Order: sequence, then C-alpha cells, then structure tokens
Amino acid sequence: MAYAGKVNKTLVAQLQQAGVNAVGLSAIDGRIATGRRKAVIRGTEDGRPKVLRDDHAGTIGQIDASLVKLLLDAGFLPVLTPPALALDEGRPINVDGDKLALELAIALRAEGLFFFSDTPGLLLDKDNESSLIHEVDASDPEQALTVAKGRMVVKVEAALGAIERGVGRVVFSDARAEHPIRRALDGEGTVVREGRLAPQR
Repeated sequence: MAYAGKVNKTLVAQLQQAGVNAVGLSAIDGRIATGRRKAVIRGTEDGRPKVLRDDHAGTIGQIDASLVKLLLDAGFLPVLTPPALALDEGRPINVDGDKLALELAIALRAEGLFFFSDTPGLLLDKDNESSLIHEVDASDPEQALTVAKGRMVVKVEAALGAIERGVGRVVFSDARAEHPIRRALDGEGTVVREGRLAPQR
C-alpha cells in the first residue's frame, strides 16, 4: 500500500512538475489486474522452513487494460503500482511489480518495456559493470540465458516471453544515470529483441 500511496503520488507530483499530466493508479482501479491470493507461502528463516498463512501476497491472473487505454487516448500518463485485486475475496493482493509491468505491456502490445535497476543492464560478470551485454537475441533463448546470472535469469526469461508475446523490445537500464528514461529510449543498457546478437565492446 506504500507503493499505491506515498511512492505513487510522489512520482505523479514530480511528473506534474515536469509538465506531464500524470494520473496515479493502483492495479485495483478499473480491475486493471486481478488474480488470486496465495493461501500459503513457504520460505526459510534462519535456515529453517517457515509457512505463512493469511498473507496478502498473490499472483496475477488477468489484465484489463481498458482504463489505461482510455487515459492514454485522453492524453494522460498513467502511473501504475501494485496491489492488484483478488476477485474471489474482494481484497488487495501484493503482486510482483515487474510481472505487472510485463503483463500490461503485453496487453497493450507495447513497442518497448523498460526495467530500471542499480546496474547498467545485464552483465557478463555481475561484479564488473564494464562487462555490459549490449544486446540479447530473443530468437536464441539458450544463448541469452547462458549469460544471465542470479536474479537476472528470471528477468531475462520474462523479457524473452514478452518478445514472444508481441512486445517490440525490452531494455534493462541504469536507474542511477542522468536522464535514465531518455537513455533507455536511446537503447543504452541491455536491449532484448529478435535479431543478431551484437558483438561486445
């Protein structure tokens, strides 16, 4: 709920100050994202198995982009955050933000999907920021996944799925850089798309 409240409205205020007519939404609004609450979550704590029940975590089952399209067509920029809505219970559920962005991009048949983090993009060596992989060929998923390490494996799998389902390109880019959105639009970072894998610089 912190995302939907403080974080969302802070971003909207900053965009408004920059002259962008933004509208802050959660995925509950207009039933943009609906799904189911996970009845049980299993994990570990201090090396011991732990089971959580009656948690608010959930999974996305369906995307309805009607409200988002309506706002875009009217000249507004939607700023969307979790939570989503558990239809069977009528309660908010926390869903993964990357998955929400991915599913919405697919529903909108977006030309591009950008993920920002504290690294320049996909790295050949996760401890060496100069080992940036500039392009990943989505038509060769095995080669793409061999270069991914750790948590980036899931992100690369999601990017490959997005390309397969109609998104034009996915860019992993550096949120720490000056003008990060402009840089991502220019293809700075790691660009995932169908095509020949570019040689490394």
